[in-house]
Amino acid sequence: MAFELDRVILRTVFPEQRLYGFQVANIKDKIKQVATCSQTGKVNEELRFEMMNRYYHLMDQLKKFGYDRKVHPYFTEYLVNTYGIMKDKMAIEPEDLSMNDPQFLRKMITECMYTDKVKDILIILDCLVYLAKKDGSSIFIQ
Repeated sequence: MAFELDRVILRTVFPEQRLYGFQVANIKDKIKQVATCSQTGKVNEELRFEMMNRYYHLMDQLKKFGYDRKVHPYFTEYLVNTYGIMKDKMAIEPEDLSMNDPQFLRKMITECMYTDKVKDILIILDCLVYLAKKDGSSIFIQ
């Protein structure tokens, strides 16, 4: 979930950019990098403004679910580095449908995760569910 939320945020801010090496934790640096011409070093202020605007607009939306842009980008990075990501999820099998069920995921989080991390992981889940509904997609992009 942490990795997926990071990717959704990054795809929103950088819709046409390859996201290799991008994390929400370093998003302001990446916005500056993307908006800067590699040949002249000149910053395309209009592009930088568009990306920053998308970022702040999204952060305002996620704030309603408890997302703190000074905490959660680093927390998601910690979760991915500590627990890894789900790999090889080619197609959802019938028994895997629960992986896109927010109630099932909420139950798994509260039952299986360390108590001190549950609150923040539930915030990540709530944000991911909100963005999936907004985009008309599943929680986990295939």
